[in-house]
Amino acid sequence: MRDRRPTVCLEHTGIEPFAGHLQLEAEAITHFKPIEAKLAGALPATEHFELHIPLRATQGLKGAAIRRIHDALGPWIIATAPTLPIARYGRYVTPIQPVSVAGVPFPVSLHRTTTERFPARFSIRHIVTGDPKAERLARIRHACERKFPKLAVWKHDHGARTVLILEENDIQLTNAQVVADALLDLEKVIPDKPDEVYLVSTAIANPWWSWALRVDNRDYYAFSQAYDCLCEVDLGFSRMLPAASDGI
Repeated sequence: MRDRRPTVCLEHTGIEPFAGHLQLEAEAITHFKPIEAKLAGALPATEHFELHIPLRATQGLKGAAIRRIHDALGPWIIATAPTLPIARYGRYVTPIQPVSVAGVPFPVSLHRTTTERFPARFSIRHIVTGDPKAERLARIRHACERKFPKLAVWKHDHGARTVLILEENDIQLTNAQVVADALLDLEKVIPDKPDEVYLVSTAIANPWWSWALRVDNRDYYAFSQAYDCLCEVDLGFSRMLPAASDGI
C-alpha cells in the first residue's frame, strides 16, 4: 500500500552576524579564555563585568603578543572593576569611554552591572563599527538565496512541505526579532519562500532555543502575541514557552 504521508524537506544553514564571526569564535579559546582564567575568583561574585574590545582586535596575533595582552589586561581588570559605577542588568553607565592600557595595542572599556536573576560572569564583547544591520541582512540574504531554490525544487516536483532552519550562536548582535525582520523583508523580493522558517540559537551548550519566524502566513509577531513562538530544546525533549514580541 502506498505511503500517503506528506513529504517534508528540510534545509539547515548557519547565519553569522558579520563575516568572519566563526573564525573569531574559534580563536576565542586561545585569545580570550586565558583572560577569564586569570580573573577566576578575583571579581565580585554578585556582579557581571563586560570587557569591550574592537572587533578583530587580536586577529593575526599569536604567541608572545597574545600572552602580553593577557598579562596586561588581567591585573588592569582586577584593579579597575571595584572602581566602576554599577548599571542595571542589560544597561551601561554612559558615556562609554575607551581607555588605553599599557601593553595592549587597542582601546578597551570595562562595564559593571548587577546580575539580577542571571549568574555572575565575566564576558568579552567585540564592538562592531559600521552598520551591523546591513551586514546581518547581507548574511541572511546569502542564506536565503542558497536555500530557497533547493527547497523549491522539492515543493514543485514532489509536493513536499518545505522547512528552513537558520542557526545562530551569537549572543551579542543577534536575536529572533532582528532575524525575523530581515527574513520577512527579504521574502518580499526573493521568490519561492519555504513553508516554514525557524531560528535555532546554539550560543549556549544546553539548552538550545528555537523561534518560529514564519509558518505559512503566520509570522514571528503573530506567534509571539499568541505566546507560542519559543521552544526550549533540552536533552531530547522540548517544551513551549511564551515569548515577547520584542525578542528574547
